[in-house]
Amino acid sequence: MDESQQEWADGVSADHRGEANVKQAGRQYWRVMGRVLLAVTAGMLILRLWPIPPKQHPPHRMCLANVTSLALGVQMYLADNDDRFPPSSGWGDRLSDYVKSRDVHRCEKADEPAVGFAYNASLSGASLADIADPSQVVVIFEGERGWNAAGGPELLSDEPRHFGGDNYGFADGHVEWIKRKKLPDGTWAKEPEADWVIWEPVFREGEGEQEAPESAKAH
Repeated sequence: MDESQQEWADGVSADHRGEANVKQAGRQYWRVMGRVLLAVTAGMLILRLWPIPPKQHPPHRMCLANVTSLALGVQMYLADNDDRFPPSSGWGDRLSDYVKSRDVHRCEKADEPAVGFAYNASLSGASLADIADPSQVVVIFEGERGWNAAGGPELLSDEPRHFGGDNYGFADGHVEWIKRKKLPDGTWAKEPEADWVIWEPVFREGEGEQEAPESAKAH
């Protein structure tokens, strides 16, 4: 092969590599956008069909909007990290690239309004593909332990913040207001009234938690 032929072959090879990179970037873009659109659509349907409290006021609306932003941020994080959820340590910091500002962590009804939400620690590093039904698994909820709070229902406030219920973001990206269970003595249980809500994810048969990729590990 003479010099001109070699240059032509190198050019063709480079073109092919460039085309492959463009296609891969395009697939990644539409993958993220598809998830965002799906989550937004699901959220709109929930707002129309789910029994939202009749006397809404700005704090409730803002809180629900912020949970939606955080749930979408988790979906975008998943797309960039092999479908693995953020580690429970520093989850708020890791979502900072996927939300508009720290203001989305705000709930005016929280003890510390600037940091009104918590993350379900049982999802730390878990793979979305391994979870049997992500639409039932809580990922973001209203908690009272400050920035980067992570745990389970024990972090819920002693009393529900919004008309006897709380706002939740789920592992599939949708959000819901769900009424809190009330105990016979008149106090509030630290769990939602809906019995389908799951805190510990159920993994598909033969699947389970695996080592998280380097990009998803705490530093």
